[in-house]
Amino acid sequence: EQAMLAAWARTARLLHAPKPRCFCCGGPLFWMCIVPWLLCVAFTGGSPLVLIAPAPPAEADTPMSRAPAAGLLHKRGEPTRKKPLLIVPGMTSTALEVWRGTDCYKGAHRRRLWSFRESFTLAVDPSCLRRHLALNKTTWDDLDGISVRASTGLSAADAFGPLNLWGELLRNLAILDYDERSVHLLGYDWRLSPRRLQRRDGWFTQLRREAELLKELNGEKVVLVAHSLGATHVLHFFGWIEARAPGWTEEHVSAFVSIGGAFLGSAKAYAYPVTGEMTESIGLGAAFAAMLEKHGGLGRTSVAELTRTWASVPALLPRGGTNYWSTNSTFLTIEQPSPDVLEALRRDAPSSQVAAALLDRVAGGAELTVDGALDLLRAMLPAYGALLSGE
Repeated sequence: EQAMLAAWARTARLLHAPKPRCFCCGGPLFWMCIVPWLLCVAFTGGSPLVLIAPAPPAEADTPMSRAPAAGLLHKRGEPTRKKPLLIVPGMTSTALEVWRGTDCYKGAHRRRLWSFRESFTLAVDPSCLRRHLALNKTTWDDLDGISVRASTGLSAADAFGPLNLWGELLRNLAILDYDERSVHLLGYDWRLSPRRLQRRDGWFTQLRREAELLKELNGEKVVLVAHSLGATHVLHFFGWIEARAPGWTEEHVSAFVSIGGAFLGSAKAYAYPVTGEMTESIGLGAAFAAMLEKHGGLGRTSVAELTRTWASVPALLPRGGTNYWSTNSTFLTIEQPSPDVLEALRRDAPSSQVAAALLDRVAGGAELTVDGALDLLRAMLPAYGALLSGE
């Protein structure tokens, strides 16, 4: 299986070549000394000050200079705050917390697991961090002895270290007289499917209560703003609430703003559980993704194994069939594996469903439509079947 993944990713030599490690070039020192500066260059043009919590703007730092759109409205004296906002973040945006952990997280109650600080844990004990991020591959529950839940409040998705998520939008909204009475952010465990979010965390119920509270506090219907996977989850919520309280959406929601909503899925999401090519697609950039793969415990095989445990990934897979994904009838091209890859698949097939499916279906190479690609994924990961059917 690993050999096949390497062949598809065209990095067989890199994955199988000896990887000498030293404390300086691949260990904790690398992370502590090099990563912060690379992050600065990658995301802020080279300023190291971004790694320090930003100070409040000085009086001379006008709203116009910090937030042109919001400042312009203020300067003209036009109405500012109108509708209350309820924000639903996207995939991987909400911070996750350890409520019960093992090994490196034993006794770490409410310590943030998915956060910029914990990225350094990858250099010290990557397997421990991955184990706490993983779910059971068949039940989609937490692993034994582990309980991980989403952070709450506006700070749950304002920033990821130097990566600004919703923080700048909240700063602009503050200029327009928004505060915690008029803007809420509802994070969620982005590893779960929509139905399992409701079943385990009551997330649809929380979303309903948040919208009703905002309307009560502000006397106006709510504007729902959702990004990526969050937009997909909100659509599931609309179906859930209308089945229980017909007319609720019309009564409580003024508008639904989707930012990059993956309503018909994403081709990139197919690579997550198949080849493990994920780090670049979540916005880290090719250079930083390659660095994480080499030094940070996020190799493609590890990412593939991890994302196969997340019940949310099927919600991002392509939908609509060939009627929408019309790419000259070919969605996925698999080159014929080399003899050593075939030998590896034959060796692993008795104990690996993934290897068995690859050996059975694509041993001679294949050109698959989008439906054929999803059928291959079902054969590789039988537990995905119910999720792909809308679970």
